[in-house]
Amino acid sequence: MHTFRLRVIAKIKPVMTPKDQEDEDEYVSTDTVDKVKQLLKETLKKDFNNSNRVLKERMDHNLVNIFGSDAHFHLSVDAIRMRSSTPERKSFFVNIMVKDKKHISITAEY
Repeated sequence: MHTFRLRVIAKIKPVMTPKDQEDEDEYVSTDTVDKVKQLLKETLKKDFNNSNRVLKERMDHNLVNIFGSDAHFHLSVDAIRMRSSTPERKSFFVNIMVKDKKHISITAEY
């Protein structure tokens, strides 16, 4: 079993001041980011043959439960090998573009 360290990059909604409320639409809620991170964590625990294609298919299928429809997001999963001598050691970059051009990026480092 592989161990991954997850790092999330997202524009998370801060405590709102009256000035911030004007820009509220460009933020992703903390709850949504936590759900996506948990989904990725659970997906990585299951056997996915260390394949970014399989990881993408499983994430794509389950993200509908978070975002409501596949029309509300676009998922991209890229892999990078650590060394050619150890092809089973991959890190993954998960990028989700949510409607209104909001982004959630997660790196899963081997």
